[in-house]
Amino acid sequence: MGNTDRWHLFYGPGAFVGVRDRGAENDIVGLGISGTAGISVVAGPIEFYGRVTPRLELIERTNVDIGGGLGIRAFF
Repeated sequence: MGNTDRWHLFYGPGAFVGVRDRGAENDIVGLGISGTAGISVVAGPIEFYGRVTPRLELIERTNVDIGGGLGIRAFF
């Protein structure tokens, strides 16, 4: 399934920086790479989408995590 006027696939690489608040001087900063992939459906002036975002933390510690989300956009 490719892109059409209504359905769109999207994907791409990324990077992230995260801070874990552990108190005044114990904050942990994480750094890593990520990616995202998803699909969106356009219905008139409204777009519905879902995405998955896997992450690989490389600095402060090595950790694998996955996130994602669902959303709605309105075009005016």
